[in-house]
Amino acid sequence: MFDQELLEMVKKIKAEAVEKNYKIAVAESCTGGLVSSYLTSISGASSYFITGIVSYSNEIKTKLLNVPAEVLSRSGAVSEEVAKYMVKGVQKLSNADVALSVTGLAGPDSDESNNPIGMVCFGLYKNKEIFTSILYFSRNRDEIRHLACSHALTLILQNL
Repeated sequence: MFDQELLEMVKKIKAEAVEKNYKIAVAESCTGGLVSSYLTSISGASSYFITGIVSYSNEIKTKLLNVPAEVLSRSGAVSEEVAKYMVKGVQKLSNADVALSVTGLAGPDSDESNNPIGMVCFGLYKNKEIFTSILYFSRNRDEIRHLACSHALTLILQNL
């Protein structure tokens, strides 16, 4: 079920996070908990992983992660601005040292903002700073989710 390469990355994440006593939290949308699933796939995950929130609906993004409704209306759920608010929200809830958010469009249908299928936005919190980025994946739904998860884990590893 799990990709061996990603499991090896999670082992490195665990080693780095435990060594530095860092705690990790994630807020996911299009990946539907895949990042959290990988982060908890090896024993000892509770030593570094605090929480994973799957905020698939805009209502939950607003209620749980404090993404302003007006931002969702203006920018749409798939935007760097929403990724920024999502990571800010999960970090505030968890007090994590490193937090990550991912929101995107895995398809097969487009969204209300006409973003292209495969557009995925990431938010990263570290050292009281937030960074965002966008990647575009040209694949099917499962592959987009897998590639987004892989990139999310890479971002976490690079920022430990």
